[in-house]
Amino acid sequence: MNNRFYYLVFSLLFLLPLSGQNNFKTLPPPGSGAATSDLHDLEINPELLKMRQASATSNSGRLANVKFEPARLHLSSLPYTAGVKVFADKQNGQVFHLDGRPARLDKHFPDAEDARAYLNAVAKDLRLENPDQEVSLGEIRTDELGQTHVRLQQRYQGLTVEPADAFLHAGSSAGFDTYLGRLQATPAGVELTPTISEAEALAAARTSFGSEWKIIPESQLVFIGEPQEQSELIIYYHNDTPVLAYKLELHPNLANHRTRYVDARTGATLHELSHICGSAGLHASLPPETATVRNLNNELITLNTFSQDGQFFLFDVSRPMFRNLDGEAVGVIHTFDAGGQSPLNDGFDPTISSSVNNTDWSPTSVSVHDNAGLAYSYFLDKHERNSIDGIGGTVYSIYNVNNEDGTDMDNAFWGGRAMFYGNGDRAFQSLPRALDVAGHEMTHGVITSTADLVYELQPGAINESMADVFGYLIEGEANDHRLGEDVVNSQLFRTGALRNLRDPNNGGNRLGDRGWQPAHMNEFVVLPNNEDNDHGGVHINSGITNRAFYNFSTTTGVGDARAERVYYRALTEYLTRNSQFADLRIAVARAARDLFGAAIETAANDAFAAVGIGGEASEVEEDIETNTGDRFLLLTNTGRSALFLADEGGNLIENPLATVNILSRPSITDDGSAAYFVDDQNRLRVYDFVNRQLLFVEQNPGTIWRNIAVSKDGDRLAITTTDQDNKIFILDLVSNTFQEMTLTNPTTSQGGLSTDNVRYADIIEWEPGGEFLMYDALNFLDDGIEYWDIGFLRAWNNDTDNYGDGNITKLYSALEPGTSIGNPTFAKNSPYIIAFERLNSNNDEYTVVAANIERGETAVVWNNLRLGYPNYGVDDDRIIFDGELESGERILATVMMGDDKITTEGAPSVTIREGSWGIFFANGQRQLDTSIDGPVVDDPNVKVYPTLTEGMVTVEALGQEERSLQLFDATGRLVQRTAMSGARAEVRLSSLKAGTYFLAIPTNKGTVIRRVVRR
Repeated sequence: MNNRFYYLVFSLLFLLPLSGQNNFKTLPPPGSGAATSDLHDLEINPELLKMRQASATSNSGRLANVKFEPARLHLSSLPYTAGVKVFADKQNGQVFHLDGRPARLDKHFPDAEDARAYLNAVAKDLRLENPDQEVSLGEIRTDELGQTHVRLQQRYQGLTVEPADAFLHAGSSAGFDTYLGRLQATPAGVELTPTISEAEALAAARTSFGSEWKIIPESQLVFIGEPQEQSELIIYYHNDTPVLAYKLELHPNLANHRTRYVDARTGATLHELSHICGSAGLHASLPPETATVRNLNNELITLNTFSQDGQFFLFDVSRPMFRNLDGEAVGVIHTFDAGGQSPLNDGFDPTISSSVNNTDWSPTSVSVHDNAGLAYSYFLDKHERNSIDGIGGTVYSIYNVNNEDGTDMDNAFWGGRAMFYGNGDRAFQSLPRALDVAGHEMTHGVITSTADLVYELQPGAINESMADVFGYLIEGEANDHRLGEDVVNSQLFRTGALRNLRDPNNGGNRLGDRGWQPAHMNEFVVLPNNEDNDHGGVHINSGITNRAFYNFSTTTGVGDARAERVYYRALTEYLTRNSQFADLRIAVARAARDLFGAAIETAANDAFAAVGIGGEASEVEEDIETNTGDRFLLLTNTGRSALFLADEGGNLIENPLATVNILSRPSITDDGSAAYFVDDQNRLRVYDFVNRQLLFVEQNPGTIWRNIAVSKDGDRLAITTTDQDNKIFILDLVSNTFQEMTLTNPTTSQGGLSTDNVRYADIIEWEPGGEFLMYDALNFLDDGIEYWDIGFLRAWNNDTDNYGDGNITKLYSALEPGTSIGNPTFAKNSPYIIAFERLNSNNDEYTVVAANIERGETAVVWNNLRLGYPNYGVDDDRIIFDGELESGERILATVMMGDDKITTEGAPSVTIREGSWGIFFANGQRQLDTSIDGPVVDDPNVKVYPTLTEGMVTVEALGQEERSLQLFDATGRLVQRTAMSGARAEVRLSSLKAGTYFLAIPTNKGTVIRRVVRR
């Protein structure tokens, strides 16, 4: 093998997929099975201990401010399309957001042709077999910002698929670059022949309502604007399974509208949604009138009325939306008096509010009519929205509505076409008094005409939250984030408000306390999805997203004026019928970026992160300070017969660094002082960069080892043996002890059960905090199928400074058939960013993938037909991986990464010919803990000895001033302070338990960190 390497950088236009094999990767045959017993005889090479002790005098050790949390893993779907960042639902893997334009698509004006090209490019991510036949395009619209939008409807074999609603968006004229919404996987195999008829389904539905079903006279169908009952044969996804179903639109009476999904083969009700509708109209030909009257707040206001035949009506034709179409009044604000009737009863017939002198209007009718006009004006003036439906439709309000039994109704509601107001009873005073109540109800109508959020679970909570938000904005009382404060009974609502955007708990402590709502996802309430339980808590969990709005609108530089524009755009352009809280965050952030740029987008993301939607802001972006030492690239040749050292750009420095046959990819300490690996004789080796020597890890080298990984602080080793079993051994070099840990596959059953169907692990790597070990492992199923996946093993516990409990978390709870993943690696500075590889065994295609495992974002880095073994650069600004040129020559290739560290910028380029297993590292030391004053510096005049002791450490540092020496344990917790006066002090460790500690020594130049070990 020619071991000479040549440096070359050019666009990797000719980088070809490698010839693949059916297995993800093949390891050498297993050993004799005696490896475990040999572990008890393991003796560490004294030269290695000397090397570690020398490193301890300057190494700042584990980055204790880093905390890796597998519980926050949020991946559920693997990406397939290069150039696109994928967001998927953690529960079912359904993709709800694609960010970016597929790399294979050229720039193209965002028209129907481009929409089709985009959908075909991302078909695998959306799990669609034939997008051209399965997705219908709605109207393609370009908004005032020059952005283009098109709504998508899913169909299969001529039948509508539900729930399925999504948009494509184009931020410029270069083509569609965003998908938002939720389409279903192609329902292949679903039975398409019904066994019951539509007539039978409708008859059964009518019967199910009993006495509630009233025959609506033809003359009153105008109040609902459609037939009393309708049916459509569709494909309905019930519990993520496609079912042939009838979608029934049912109006049991004028105050009730239900959408029911019925299994077309069994007649069983699959699901039911609740909403109500109403409609009315009048003829008009005369000009408007005005009246000066008092409302329920005893305020004198000017009311827009209408006069005809000597009568005056609450019929406002003064608005810009008004049209007189052949004597038919369209686009009016129209107020009705229910006269104490209930729309749940037969004969409900509200009358047109009228007066003979235009002055004797009741305060209730005045407030209802005026508030409708104020809410209409808000949407017109602030958002250029012409009425509830956006096209000048009439606004209907009905007051004096009672319960079915004739008692006062203690509520107001949006009925699908009109706003209904009760007069209050026990919890409320007369509801028409409050403008925020009217604004809330009108916003429900706007929601119905735009996103049409279904009224259940998280979409229903967003529906309620949006109504609350715009109710607050319509009322226009800045900094008073209470809702319903003008109408609630303060004897029942202790804060004097129905809800509070600023404080959703609203004086309560738990579910059941009147007015209480959760303020954070850790208070989210799970309720059954039925009418008795608020359709899954739509009025309850809306408190979380209400607080997110408050966080956003009160951020410096945002304010209500910007927030209302952002929320309106999110509602009208980005939300869909089944949007979840995660979709709302993306919609608001995208709208903020559209309107006001990156700073306001960040404010939106932070506002949602603060309530636990998308992760805690303080956790998601917890990065480590970049290693400031000299940067290097460690690699092997393709024959794995030597180690080589290059600079970050690929220029060889040591050619070779060491001649040794290598079996495992090297693992390097964070300070770049040592690289551990297994040689071809299955012996543990370490290269000491400080003394430039190659050592054995063991005093008497065994030949039983398969892989090794060193923790970033150099204190622990994880090793596997040639037995190829489901064991990983953790060796603590501080105490010279080891512990065996067993790999299992956790199940979803109660009790935390695990299965033993793990054959063996291969790649292993410690996360920066030194607690969890990331690994890939070969698994098997009972039917003989084998696959690789990735897990996280709690190998160490920093709190106890001892071995971990061995708990395991999987990166993905399930993989698609024929899919394996492996060769994982952490980003250098962001423990929530990883790269790994995916194999599709159906076509032997390997793909390098990058992921933000807390945000649930994934992206394709590069497609190959061989393993790439990715590794991040020192700044996380690049990934290096194995590749191949058109000529067949193998290389190391580098691709630059974007600011998010998971999407690429440009094509890969060749870094080193005939290179393999590239690993970037630096030889600097990183700051231990952010609570230390001043910069961390290295001062050779500071002496600490001995660094390995059972009792006392002596510190010598120039200076006469009094100062405090701080001693931190391995987790970064301050455990001891020692006063130092003059140039010398003694620090006693005898009272502390054995382990690694870090001594912070203040100097004139900054703070010097020294690692010491208590035996």
